[in-house]
Amino acid sequence: MPMKYLNYYLYDGNGRDLLLRFLLLVICSITLTWLVISVASQWGNIIYSLNTADHHLMAMLNFTGSAATDKFWYDYSCTAVWIPLTATAILMVARTQRGNVRGTCILLLAIGLTVALTDQISSSICKPFFARLRPSHDPSICYMLHYVNNYRGGNYGFVSSHAANVTGLVTWLFWLFSHRIMRLVFLLFAIMTCYSRIYLGVHFPGDVIMGCLLGVFIAWTVGKCFKRILHVRSVQGLCPLIPIVFILTMVCFIIF
Repeated sequence: MPMKYLNYYLYDGNGRDLLLRFLLLVICSITLTWLVISVASQWGNIIYSLNTADHHLMAMLNFTGSAATDKFWYDYSCTAVWIPLTATAILMVARTQRGNVRGTCILLLAIGLTVALTDQISSSICKPFFARLRPSHDPSICYMLHYVNNYRGGNYGFVSSHAANVTGLVTWLFWLFSHRIMRLVFLLFAIMTCYSRIYLGVHFPGDVIMGCLLGVFIAWTVGKCFKRILHVRSVQGLCPLIPIVFILTMVCFIIF
């Protein structure tokens, strides 16, 4: 580029903006590099502090409940509890499409792919790679925890597959339902599923939180991949059937 054009871009007109952006980019790069170096140098201490906090929080959230609470959380942790609410939500979405069979099928494919990815990545990749013991197998805390029906799970628990799967599913439901009450039901459903794993003593809170982040990320990624071919209408209003199904499911667990 001739020098006069370079001088124009750097010092004249919009060139001032370009120069300021360049300086800002340099400053941000230097700051980011310093932060990365600082975190890397203290990485061991950070991991130790997070692990200690995770153990303390686990000891607080896991407690010895009654026979009723044991039964409730043990049954609620079963993935079969997802079927009534999920099936009802999908039927409501399909009803809203008004004959858009192609869109409904692509939506089901996208949701199924999301759950399959969250399940396989969390179970087949993350758990053996990080090899973090579940609290039920961690000798530093396992003797302090409450268990139900002697259920301990496998050796490794990072990240929680239940948390990843349910969060990936609920992320899609958040996109498909715009009413606040509907989203509140789905959020409560996900939170209860995640907490059930802590109550049973098979996951640290950190396992659950990272599982949730993984589920949201995979749902977002799949949504981006399907964005151009997925054309479905969201459900705008309140669907009373969904809160009713959720409440009835809870009642069935309590009674039966």
